[in-house]
Amino acid sequence: MGEKRQKPKGGSRLPAWKRGKQETGKLQIGSRGLLITHTQPKKYKEAMQECLTILREHCESSNPDFGRGRAGDNTANSAANVEEAIKLELEDSKAFFDRFVPGPNVSKNVDVVYFKNEADIPSKYIKEIFHANLKENTYSARFLCRMIPYDLVCKAEGEPFTEALTKLIAREFPNSQANGVLDTGRFIFDQYNTLLADNKDDSFTWCLSYTSRNSNALPRQDVLDLSVQLVGRNYSVDLHSPDKLIVVEVVKMPLRINRMPEDSTGEESAVDLVVPTDGIWVEHEDESEGGWYAHEGLQWLYNTRDRIYYHIETNTVVSAGAKGPYNLIGKNSSAGSTDAKPNNDHYSPVDSVQESSEDPDISIDFERDLRAATISRQGNSDQKDTCEDYYVTLECMSIHLVSRSEALCYYTGVFDGHCGYKCAEYLTKHLKNNILSVYRQAVRSTRQKKSEKDVPVDESAEVKALMQGCSKGFEMTDKNFCNIASNYHLWDGSTATISLIYGPDEEGCLKLITAHAGDSRALLCSMTESDQCLAQALTTDHKPNDAKERQYIEKNGGYVEFTQGAWRCISKGRNGQPTSGLATSRALGDYPLKHPNRIVSSEPDVCVYTINFDNDLFLVLVTDGITAVLTNQEIVDLVCEAIDEECSPDAAAERVVATAEQRGSLDDKTCTVIYFGWHRDLFDKCVRNKEADVQRQARETIELQQENAASDKEDDIFSN
Repeated sequence: MGEKRQKPKGGSRLPAWKRGKQETGKLQIGSRGLLITHTQPKKYKEAMQECLTILREHCESSNPDFGRGRAGDNTANSAANVEEAIKLELEDSKAFFDRFVPGPNVSKNVDVVYFKNEADIPSKYIKEIFHANLKENTYSARFLCRMIPYDLVCKAEGEPFTEALTKLIAREFPNSQANGVLDTGRFIFDQYNTLLADNKDDSFTWCLSYTSRNSNALPRQDVLDLSVQLVGRNYSVDLHSPDKLIVVEVVKMPLRINRMPEDSTGEESAVDLVVPTDGIWVEHEDESEGGWYAHEGLQWLYNTRDRIYYHIETNTVVSAGAKGPYNLIGKNSSAGSTDAKPNNDHYSPVDSVQESSEDPDISIDFERDLRAATISRQGNSDQKDTCEDYYVTLECMSIHLVSRSEALCYYTGVFDGHCGYKCAEYLTKHLKNNILSVYRQAVRSTRQKKSEKDVPVDESAEVKALMQGCSKGFEMTDKNFCNIASNYHLWDGSTATISLIYGPDEEGCLKLITAHAGDSRALLCSMTESDQCLAQALTTDHKPNDAKERQYIEKNGGYVEFTQGAWRCISKGRNGQPTSGLATSRALGDYPLKHPNRIVSSEPDVCVYTINFDNDLFLVLVTDGITAVLTNQEIVDLVCEAIDEECSPDAAAERVVATAEQRGSLDDKTCTVIYFGWHRDLFDKCVRNKEADVQRQARETIELQQENAASDKEDDIFSN
């Protein structure tokens, strides 16, 4: 860090773009800038590298000698290579990346960086790219970070939107239906080829990006249908690399009024009034007012009877329309309490005593509300020299990149390896991607089917596709690893238990999809009517002695036997002698038990559960190193104790693992805890990290047990 420069008198020496003129997240009328779309969360470094790659390509194309380093050149040209030259040129503009590259909170939709003036563009290289793209009308699309210059921003309110979109498409798409050009259809090849020959420059691809902020007007599907109708079939859609991108942002426009200032100038000034969408509304204390609620900001009132908002300062009345605020709190209630009064302004005053049939809108921020951590520890068995448990904790599945989904999906899994760690390690790297690959293929076909075998018919098409992705994704991953195992003579195998937290769906619900093969478990903690924390098992262990599992094993040429302290499925060799055995009836890998006969199945049990926002508190995933010594309820109770002591998820998971060690578990142990953080009254205080204390206590307990065991062994005269 250099010395802090003094701000000169009479002005700022900072560049224009550092003075707050550059903004993000919204489109301004008449602005020029770059759109950054399809960014993945937690990929900041990759996105920055993508920007540097784009800069490098441009620099090399415009100046082949850039960055080669010649004597007498400036600092940038004296760099060892192109990347170093770019970094040197931008080292004083590091804040540029904070705005230009979306951070980890951006997971979908459009993030906009625009420059009000040419002087606001921070880098000369960005400026060159910007002007070159505008001049040549080229759009550089990237899978990770798509940078697209835009040069036209329209504005339409209400019904005129159709007219504005028609004019825009007519201007940008000469052969569109908006210009009266009929679709070429599938069979008029001669006419279509003639049309393309006459308009070679007019054949390009397009795509629509839709966002909505605080508004229920103009639903996404309506905008998409209208755009497809106006563009027609003469132009094809490309979701990854379109030649032209139509960005539609639906916003709730503020109410603008003119008011007289407090001074004596006598000139009216325009004031924008925006009804707050966040925060709570508390019932007014004066009962004579009747049906009034005051917003926590103390600037707005809301009347449930007349469905109107009242701005106190300007004495302005605004109609609430068909839907008002959902977070209304009665006088005797508090935010987050169980008797908090929800919004019931969808009904008339006559039936106001009845509850609304519609659930209130709940805004879930996955990055903030899903708080997860995993603790994994190697067992004390002498037969293992490394931990064979692997895990993945709350990774985003970018389903919006492979489908039209507006929902989010987070993936978590625990994998208990056996006969080696390589299969479990392979699952952490490939299972999620295989599920996503199957989902991409299934999401379209599932929409067209009325029902699916073993899939509830009332689930959405995307949920069905995710469930199908889990089933076939397990099969695909198992097949791929067994091929590798065959080539390299590997015996490794692993159980797998995963969870997908998906939502919101078409009905605004949050779905929990579980898929498992083996004996690792997924447990859900739910609050009962008597305020008891109940452990709900979302999975069932696949054990060889189960009647259904035994039938499958014996049908495929194996047999089940109780040996070495557990029921095992065993394969026979050509001489009829047992060759290998396994304590679970389903697993991935385990090539000797898959060939020539598939004695062990990799087919997962897939279930979908609708999360209850009021009663469901947290999710736990554990391997059998924990469940061998702890019951489901004991595991949930340990996490609840940690929550009562205001512990973070990692401290709660550490408590479960440490308790399993104290109970004598010698196997590898892994525990993942996911708090449902929308219970803010419960989890906002769970920020204390007692992991260090818990680890220390656990270590002291284990060392004491080992010392006692050693002492007992020395005193045993019958020991060898």
